[in-house]
Amino acid sequence: MSQVTASHVDGSQESWARVARAGLFVAVWCLVWIGLEPFGDLGSQDLLGLTTGNDLWIYVTFGLLGAMIVGATVGRWKHFVTALTDRPFIWLALYIGVNIAISTDFASSLRRYILFLTVALIAALVCLLPRDRDEFARLIVGCALFVTILSYAGVLLLPELAVHQATDLVEARLAGDWRGVFGHKNLAGGVFSTMVFIGIFAARIGLVVPGMTLACLAGLFVVLSAAKSSIIIVVLTLLVSTACAGIKSTFGRALMVFTPLVVLLCLGVGSVISPAIGSIVSALPFDASFTGRTDVWAFALEKFAEKPVTGYGFLSFWSLESTKFGIEDNEQWAGSASNGHNGFLDTALNLGVIGLVLTVIVLVIQPFRNDLKARRQGADPIMTTLFFQLWLFSIYLSCMESFLFSRTDPVWFSLLVAVFGLRMTARFRVVANQPPSPPGAGA
Repeated sequence: MSQVTASHVDGSQESWARVARAGLFVAVWCLVWIGLEPFGDLGSQDLLGLTTGNDLWIYVTFGLLGAMIVGATVGRWKHFVTALTDRPFIWLALYIGVNIAISTDFASSLRRYILFLTVALIAALVCLLPRDRDEFARLIVGCALFVTILSYAGVLLLPELAVHQATDLVEARLAGDWRGVFGHKNLAGGVFSTMVFIGIFAARIGLVVPGMTLACLAGLFVVLSAAKSSIIIVVLTLLVSTACAGIKSTFGRALMVFTPLVVLLCLGVGSVISPAIGSIVSALPFDASFTGRTDVWAFALEKFAEKPVTGYGFLSFWSLESTKFGIEDNEQWAGSASNGHNGFLDTALNLGVIGLVLTVIVLVIQPFRNDLKARRQGADPIMTTLFFQLWLFSIYLSCMESFLFSRTDPVWFSLLVAVFGLRMTARFRVVANQPPSPPGAGA
């Protein structure tokens, strides 16, 4: 009788633990996607203040989530250790820690470094919370659909808070572009693009209706956000990932993956560095200034040349008063820019050449190698493709937007999840549908 009772208790505890882990997974993704201040009022005078990075509730919330995720996943010891012992990532984190000491804004860099480590910890472990691949799919597609429906509801019911308005204090020219729960149309475009991949992933494992519904609604939102970079790059990512599926050789896959990256960098920042490339770009049938980005890139490159080795300090340059108010011609977009609109350029500005090289190793080279390894070892192709597409989209988008290391930015978080996800799929077999543990199995 006592054995039966013990088995029942063990089974009940396992069920509750599974529910708790699922709830934690949902909480993480909803917090990352929705944030603590959804539907922000862009006409508020509060936007005129300088950003200090000292958002107490963000630090507290993510700190608590990080602690809970560690407690919930440490039982999967091999996976736990593997996720947290990526040597290139550790070297990058250590370098950033040293870089903070020479930061031009030490206090802000330190706070943001703590948040960076916390977000990276959560991203590394969040995929260990679901029991198996199918549970992961159900949970993440459910979260994504919730955010998508919430954003559409905002557009219909609260358009002044979900659509850019002519009364916005910053970038009033964006009036009419959809942004949903997010603070900017470009952020909305990036996030909903990642949801397109999540929807396709869910449909491929059998969740056809919710998956395709998500993919279609998210894709439509990307278009209505008028986020041109995301619109182009989400299509490019689908084309490249589809083409890669039929390529077996390392060289062929590298050529297919990195050629678009090089082209995007050349068309963008390269057009400012090289007059020859600039003349070619100016002859192309589209806005050669990339909606004013060339002014920002020229300014950022000029400042990078002043501190090329170590940079200005982790996430410090664009928050400096000398940057915000030290530009004589504020009619140019560079006079009001909050970032360099290129993740790699901003990394060089803040961390110098050393930090840029380490970042490329961690976020570009290592994930590519892990994807190759995972596929050669027969890893789950559907899960691997999801991480591959999230990674590919993010590094391509980094050529036109700046979100690398950007605190709790949802596209940055998705990139981290993809990087750690590819590392894990290259080392462990993904279980599609794991049956519950038999009663008393843990005794």
